[in-house]
Amino acid sequence: MLQLILGVEQAVYVLYDFCNQGEDNLISKWAAKERLGKREKATLDVKFDALALHGTDLIPKLLASVDNQPGIFKLRIQTTRALRPMLCKGSVLMEEEFTILLGSIEENGKLRPPASVATTNRNELLADSDRRVIHERFE
Repeated sequence: MLQLILGVEQAVYVLYDFCNQGEDNLISKWAAKERLGKREKATLDVKFDALALHGTDLIPKLLASVDNQPGIFKLRIQTTRALRPMLCKGSVLMEEEFTILLGSIEENGKLRPPASVATTNRNELLADSDRRVIHERFE
């Protein structure tokens, strides 16, 4: 599903960021709250770029479904912390886009915040597709 235009890889999937009712971009807000450093943000940008290029055909185990949370995926990103941004396909064009629902950190096998929050965000998004904006890079 990779498109080559003039020898340059072009994104095949569109990425969106979920917004709360106050229109705050939740992944950006999470990055600020967790005080992610430049290296962590750069790593997130690289992994999100890979998702936009390859979708679910990423390196095995980089993108994983979340137990007991149908329709929710987590990116498994290891920096100094175990970053686990959670996302879903769609919500409008299910095979052409992903929405990043929530930033999370895994500690001792537990997600903080839990994956159930991503499911709540997904349900809100399915009810109102305007609750998202084009993904903002961290650079």
